[in-house]
Amino acid sequence: FGSSVSIDGSRAAIGCYGYPDSPGHGYLYEETNEGSWVEVVKLVTTDGEDGARVGYEAALSGNNVLLGAPWQDDTAGAAYYYDLDRSMQGGDLNFDGRIDIFDLLVVLGDWGECPSTPAPCPGDADRNEHVDVLDLLAVLEAWN
Repeated sequence: FGSSVSIDGSRAAIGCYGYPDSPGHGYLYEETNEGSWVEVVKLVTTDGEDGARVGYEAALSGNNVLLGAPWQDDTAGAAYYYDLDRSMQGGDLNFDGRIDIFDLLVVLGDWGECPSTPAPCPGDADRNEHVDVLDLLAVLEAWN
C-alpha cells in the first residue's frame, strides 16, 4: 500500500500494486474538515492481469487520476485513466471507466445508511446519504 502517492489539494491518489497475486489497484482519499484523510473509492480495473502492478505509479490532477501498470500485457505496460467527475455522475461507481455489474456490486456492498461525512459511500450514486434501490436504478439507467 502506498507504492506511489499523488496529492492535489484535498485529494490523494494512492497506488497499491498488489504483486504478484493480483493486478493491483489504487485508492482515492479526501481530506476532511477535521484534517484526517478518508477513503472515497477504490480504483480498480476489470482487465488487469495478476502481477500487472496497477498503481505502481499514480498521478492526480484535479478530477483526473492515472495509474501505471508496468507489467500489464507481458511487460508492455499500460496506464489506466479515471475521470472522477464523469465517473461519479455517470454511474461508474468503481471508477474503472465502465458501467457494469461491478458498479451494481458497489451499490449492494454499501446498502443502507451512508453519512456524507467524513466522505460519502461510493455506492451512494445520488448522494442522499442512503444507499437503496434509487442508487441501483441510477446505475442501471447509465448502463448502456
